[in-house]
Amino acid sequence: MSDLDDTIRKLNGQIEVLTHDSDEARAAANAVRDQNGELRGELKDLSDRVAKLESVLAPAPPPAPPQAAQTGQAAPSGDTGVLTLPPGAGGPAPDAASPPAPSASDLYKHARALLSANDYSGAIAAFKVFIAQYPNSKEVPAAYFWLGEADIARQGFADAVPAYANALKGWPKQPWAPDATVKLARALAETNQTDKACAALAEFERRYRKEASSVVKSRAAEVRTRAACSG
Repeated sequence: MSDLDDTIRKLNGQIEVLTHDSDEARAAANAVRDQNGELRGELKDLSDRVAKLESVLAPAPPPAPPQAAQTGQAAPSGDTGVLTLPPGAGGPAPDAASPPAPSASDLYKHARALLSANDYSGAIAAFKVFIAQYPNSKEVPAAYFWLGEADIARQGFADAVPAYANALKGWPKQPWAPDATVKLARALAETNQTDKACAALAEFERRYRKEASSVVKSRAAEVRTRAACSG
């Protein structure tokens, strides 16, 4: 038990060091703010299309009274004694509403869609924007996991290490947690950090092996061989 406690403390310390690298990811997010601008543009375009559709479907306004249409003056409304103004005579038209800023859900779904479309560079940029703008979102751990997936797909193992480490803070019980732990070990092994890779695999065995799929277990065995872990 003492050895296990030491292993846990070491790995937690290593992950804390690795998460320091996430600061670089936040800095990189500033460089991809143009991506956020593109998202705003897409939402505005969608809003414009909806507005055009609504204008087509909206019923035509009733014709203005003849006198009001010609003189621009208020015209009597029937025999009620109440004056009504012709359309447009009540003051300047209000400004068109600008599209709202993308929500956390919008950004997250957009990043996932880019990843599903195998646009790994776009997905990485979008996940970094999401994490930078919504650091307290409940989807941040999953966003880090998917960011690691995009990094791995591009063979960016050095970048995948802090992504998976941040996803695994607190050792979550998410369905992707076993896979994330093994892939963290793989990224560590691929960057010649074999001791840390073996420590991550030890945590996988302790925390996630029972619930892991056969595919993930097989992947863990491959990484263990690659890193030449003992035991």
